This record gives sequence, structure tokens and C-alpha cells, in this order.
Amino acid sequence: MFVCCYHILSITVYLMYVYDVAVVGAGPAGSMVAKHTAKLGLSTILLEEHKAIGFPPQCAGLLSTQALESCEVSHRCVLNEIEGAYIHSPSGKHSLRLGGDKKRAYVVDRRMLDLEMAQHAVLEGAELECGVHVEHIVREKDGVRETGGTLRVSGGGRIIHAKTV
Repeated sequence: MFVCCYHILSITVYLMYVYDVAVVGAGPAGSMVAKHTAKLGLSTILLEEHKAIGFPPQCAGLLSTQALESCEVSHRCVLNEIEGAYIHSPSGKHSLRLGGDKKRAYVVDRRMLDLEMAQHAVLEGAELECGVHVEHIVREKDGVRETGGTLRVSGGGRIIHAKTV
């Protein structure tokens, strides 16, 4: 929902956008939350401060098999499969072999992983905005628990209100 407020004397225009859920950050956790809240029929906006999903890379991209499965993505982002490892002592005299009998982890392209997860959120109905910096959040309380808030975002005079942030 869109609400427009005008201050005629100060010539300030505030545009307010209202959502059930505002998710800050389009990494794996944020994209997954946005995907599932949108899938439930909640109006959802996913805000990413960078201009492109997955840039700059935020980690090396080593995920356990369970972690990749929980991301609910294809295996297009998989660069390599890890079945085990050798750990060598600093002196080189001792080594320890771990695993080797089955897949234990994946090396993934984080840009591709993040992008596919954000695309899934959008396909479920979430709105995605990149290049948006959340400047301030005013939390609202329902009794004693925080339930939602109002976000002021970069881009001049734009405010997002959400029941859940």
C-alpha cells in the first residue's frame, strides 16, 4: 500500500509505503525470510543496500550439504564437492584424514547462490529493492514486545512502515 503525505508550508513530501513485512538484507537469511513470508500471502519488501545481489561476496562459500539443502536452490551455484580433508601439523610430521566416504560440503559461488535465493523470494511475491540503505528504524511496541517499525530509507523522503521488521 502507498500513502502520500504533503507538508505544504515546508514543501516536504514524504512517501510512505506500507507492508506486512520488511526484510533488511538480501543475503541467504533475508531472502529465505522474504520468500516464506511472501508465500504466506504477506506483503513483503526485501531491501538490499548494495546495487547488485551477491556483491561484494560476504564469505568464502563453503556450505555443508545440509546448509545448501536448506537454501532450497538448484545446484547451479555448486563449484565443487568436498568429501573430506587432510589436516597437517605445522611441522608436517603428523596428519589427520577427515571424511572421504561421502559428500560433506559444497564450495559454492556465493553470488549465484544469493541471486537465486532472491529470485525465489520475488517469484513468491516479495518486492526487491537494491541500492537502498536503511538509515533509521523506529520500532513500535505492542504491549511489551516489539512488533514492527517504520524505516527511513535512502532516496529522499521515502518511509516504509511494516508490521514486522
